[in-house]
Amino acid sequence: MFSFFQMSTGFIAVAILLSLCSSSYSADYYKWTDENGNLHFSDSSQNIPEKYRNQIKKKGHIDNAPSPTEPLVKANQAKSPSGYEESAEYPKQTIAKEEVFYSQPALLEQKLSELKPGRKGVVDLYFVGFGGSSSEDVFMKEIKVISKLFDERFDTRGRSIALINNAQTVGTVPIATRTALEMTVKKIAMLMNKDEDVLFLYLTSHGSKKHDLSVDFLPLQLNEIYPADIKKILNNAGITWSVVVISACYSGGYIEPLKNENTMIITSTDANSRSFGCSNDSNFTYFGKAYFYDALRKSYSFIQPFDEAKKAILKRERDQSEEPSNPQIYVGAAIRKQLEKLEKRLQKIGSGA
Repeated sequence: MFSFFQMSTGFIAVAILLSLCSSSYSADYYKWTDENGNLHFSDSSQNIPEKYRNQIKKKGHIDNAPSPTEPLVKANQAKSPSGYEESAEYPKQTIAKEEVFYSQPALLEQKLSELKPGRKGVVDLYFVGFGGSSSEDVFMKEIKVISKLFDERFDTRGRSIALINNAQTVGTVPIATRTALEMTVKKIAMLMNKDEDVLFLYLTSHGSKKHDLSVDFLPLQLNEIYPADIKKILNNAGITWSVVVISACYSGGYIEPLKNENTMIITSTDANSRSFGCSNDSNFTYFGKAYFYDALRKSYSFIQPFDEAKKAILKRERDQSEEPSNPQIYVGAAIRKQLEKLEKRLQKIGSGA
């Protein structure tokens, strides 16, 4: 088990950054996307190139949260498809609050300690949901609903964990960082039966033409995630069977670096296209709704729902006059057989046999 001291090491350095940046906690901030699809933040509109100023909107306090000296602010009343009340269960907090900041290492340790070991002779599924960007609530909403779906339909209860960057969950859910992801996958690798069990990794965030996944939670300075990072995390942990699903602009660029016979990869776009549906008002991205919320609820297969989801996304994009995002799928020959075993087991559970 990871100790609090081991997991606190990386956070101490960030504490110094927070102390240096304390004067900006209550400052307004702005965001914009450049011509290469890169997401930028600034606390001054004067720092934004003139050609991008027509797209910016002032976003209020950083992370839409109060300063450390102000009371916690309740979220707007809203219900997601999972039925949770954001205002009642998920009051907005800020990672800049000392008690919240220092609770994070212990929170991750607790969630990891609650994971159950694999069962010999059973193809178990482990689910990791990674909501990388705090800039839009949709990533948090997706992870919460999809985690619930996997627990109820794909038998991952006790074998699932969420990592989310959002002011509404920072007090109860570990934040999403490259380090936290690496620690989580390592812990799962220690618990699972590597010859049998499958890891399902879902990452949702913004992406760029550089094929990096945005990981942000202001005022923290977090590392982006590249295809090489995911490959290294999986290889170093010794994961045998993995399903990697990435919902982000230009995410098709992750397929070639990650593909092998023991891996299935789905991306919300090809390597050169943008995806849609990222906003605070959305409960899902276009891809998240079509694949997880609509198609996957009717199947125990991860492969067959893809075509249905792709058609639904294309229709929605045409209706909205958007450029096609062109979702992609790769299925290694070996994992196809392993997923068939998992599907048969889940079908038996679903039928009550």
